[in-house]
Amino acid sequence: MARGGLTLEQLRQLIETHPAEARITYASDITLDTFRQTVASDLADPTGFVIVNFLRSALDEDPKGPIEASLAGHYSPIGAYHEGTDRFLMLDVAAYKYPPAWIPAPDLFAAMSAIDVDSGKSRGLLQVRAASGAPAPKPIPSHSKLLPIAIAIATFFFASGAAVGALAMRWRTRRRG
Repeated sequence: MARGGLTLEQLRQLIETHPAEARITYASDITLDTFRQTVASDLADPTGFVIVNFLRSALDEDPKGPIEASLAGHYSPIGAYHEGTDRFLMLDVAAYKYPPAWIPAPDLFAAMSAIDVDSGKSRGLLQVRAASGAPAPKPIPSHSKLLPIAIAIATFFFASGAAVGALAMRWRTRRRG
């Protein structure tokens, strides 16, 4: 990783050190239509997510130098697929530089079809899920329970301020008159 990142297989192994399962699909093993169907189906299932590995320069991203352009792969999660425009919503992990964007399916698939020089295989995608038998993740506590308390505190301070303001006005009026 220190010399250039992770291959799809290395990332799969890293993910599976946690109670998770990851399935690799190399772009060279599928068609564009299969890619669309696989990701759309996976996105419809709330128990998992999809990570794509692609060549940055194929999507007109940096680096674009003569050597770096053919080497710089990247991982990003896919957030959605819009069938009408045939685009995937890429939620880039480098959002400070590449905000979420709708990428045409053929362009993303072409970027995934580039060869990863470290593995000698095409880039592709990982379908990630909780491992079978893994405990369900603990739900994130809702902050909505705090909302009534926050409203009560704000109301108290507003009412207190209004009462103090009314008393101050009354006191000023009495002093003048």
